[in-house]
Amino acid sequence: MIEWGCAITWLSEIGTLVAGVSTAVLAGVAFYGLRSWRHQEKTKIKTKFLDELTDVAYEYRDAMSPLVAALKASEIGVRVHSEEESRKGNTHEFAGLKKHVQEHGTDSAKLMDPYLEKIRPLKARLNSLSIKGQVIGFPIYPEGQNALDKLLLPSSQIEAYSVVLKNPSWNYDNTSVQQTLRKVRDNVVSESIERNLDSGYSSLLEFVKQQYERSLG
Repeated sequence: MIEWGCAITWLSEIGTLVAGVSTAVLAGVAFYGLRSWRHQEKTKIKTKFLDELTDVAYEYRDAMSPLVAALKASEIGVRVHSEEESRKGNTHEFAGLKKHVQEHGTDSAKLMDPYLEKIRPLKARLNSLSIKGQVIGFPIYPEGQNALDKLLLPSSQIEAYSVVLKNPSWNYDNTSVQQTLRKVRDNVVSESIERNLDSGYSSLLEFVKQQYERSLG
């Protein structure tokens, strides 16, 4: 009877041990299952963000093309007027720009306005996505931010130029006005704007590619 009682006790302990191991295994499975689910959900959030970023960036880049074309047309006008004023002996630093603004500024600005209107909401969405990307916490996110900044800068530069076109009454001999005009003249150049657009867009796509590989690899 004693031996049988010992056997029962032993079996009971084995059962308790097995139950404990089973509980631990189930807890481990549940833990790793939860981690896997969280990883999948985080991956979904990241890929959705990257998809949206790519789509909006493409829309923005495409919308910038006719705006840059309008800028080029205005640059030609300024160059023609500069040559005309130079032949007349007018050596003022901004003689050609002033003449162009006074005679064709309003028309040039009207040509740009529809494209700027289309670009503004796209730019706002990209800025919003930029903040969202910081919250999500991508690795090497500053690289993506720098690419996005380079991509967005040209639209701000052309918008500044359109302000000049819309103000034919500015005093071109005023020192503050001249400082503003120099900044616009030196920064709003169609060739450099196209380079920045291409460079920013390419860098952004490379960032997206890297993040896809990190998230899905």
